[in-house]
Amino acid sequence: MPDIIVTTPKNCIALAAEEARECIEDGWGEYFRRFSGKCCPVSLKPGVRIFYVMDGYLRGFAEVNRIANIPRCIQCDVSGRWYQPGVYAWMPADTWQWIEPLVMRGFQGYRYLVPGCGVDPQAIRVVGGWLDPMPETEGE
Repeated sequence: MPDIIVTTPKNCIALAAEEARECIEDGWGEYFRRFSGKCCPVSLKPGVRIFYVMDGYLRGFAEVNRIANIPRCIQCDVSGRWYQPGVYAWMPADTWQWIEPLVMRGFQGYRYLVPGCGVDPQAIRVVGGWLDPMPETEGE
């Protein structure tokens, strides 16, 4: 069951940080990721880790605990933004793990974390948990 990689678009990085801040303040929370019904990873199931590329680096991951095919639009509690119907994966905030940042270009859709995906899976090193700050990269 391979893990999945997705990209947080540059225009959503501040929102992701706000969501994390609110989860930390509340002491709990969930993140979600929407996949279109036509573009849903076959391996998506509870226990799979979803890794995130942000600003040119693979930064961390959270573990999926539930999945649902939602046939209607849903609204994000933090941003108020509406999301289209699709397959949603929810991840408890406290499963988030920061990794040593690895250079990886962003992309649309998803990829599996396997050799040849753009980053060496063997190079992944966890360096912090959900309550820790995001590790810096050279130049930050």
